[in-house]
Amino acid sequence: MMRPFRTNAPGLAPAGLLTLVLGASMFNLSAAKNPAAAAAVLGTPLCRPEQLRAASAPGTAFAGQVDAMVKLVNTSPSSCTLKGYPDLLTFFHSGRPLPVKKRRFNGKVGPYKLPAPRAVVLKPHEESFFALNFPDRYPTGTAARCTNGFYVQVVVPSSHQSVRPRLLIRGEVCGSQGGEPNLAVSPFELRDPFALS
Repeated sequence: MMRPFRTNAPGLAPAGLLTLVLGASMFNLSAAKNPAAAAAVLGTPLCRPEQLRAASAPGTAFAGQVDAMVKLVNTSPSSCTLKGYPDLLTFFHSGRPLPVKKRRFNGKVGPYKLPAPRAVVLKPHEESFFALNFPDRYPTGTAARCTNGFYVQVVVPSSHQSVRPRLLIRGEVCGSQGGEPNLAVSPFELRDPFALS
C-alpha cells in the first residue's frame, strides 16, 4: 500500500509541491534537449552568426607549433552567449576546401594551461577569443606536405552558418607523411586563451 505523502512546507499542499517538482524536472529535460531554449531562459540567447564579426588577433609560436588567435566581436545591440568550441571551414588560397584533421583541445598545451569549455556571455561590442594550434614543420627527413597560409570561416555552435569575413591564417600548416594537417581548436574565452595562464 502506498504511504501518504507528507510535507512540512506551511501552506503548500502536496499536490502543489508535486507540481513544482515535476515542473522543475520537465525544465531540466527540455533544457538538455534544447540548449538554445535553456540559454534564453537564463536570460541570454545563443549568439547568431549575423550578430558576430570575425577578426584575426596576434598569436604565438613555439617548438614547431603555431597558435593563431581568432576573435569574434558582438556587433549587435544585444548580449548573446557562446558555449563550447567553434567549428571551422578551411580553404586553400584558391578557395578550394583544405582537408584537415580537426580536434578540440584544452588543459596543458606547451607552457600554457587552457581552461575547460564554458558559457561565455558577450555584451555588445565585447570580444571572445579562441586559438588554432597547428604544426608548421616536422623533423628533418620527415616527409611533409605544407601549405603556406590558409583561410578559415568560423561556424558558431548555434547555427550551421558561418561568421563573416573569411580569415587568412598566416604560417605554414603541414601534414606528416603527406597526410592532412592537424588543426586543434580551443574553447571560446573572453580573453586571449594564452594570456590566461
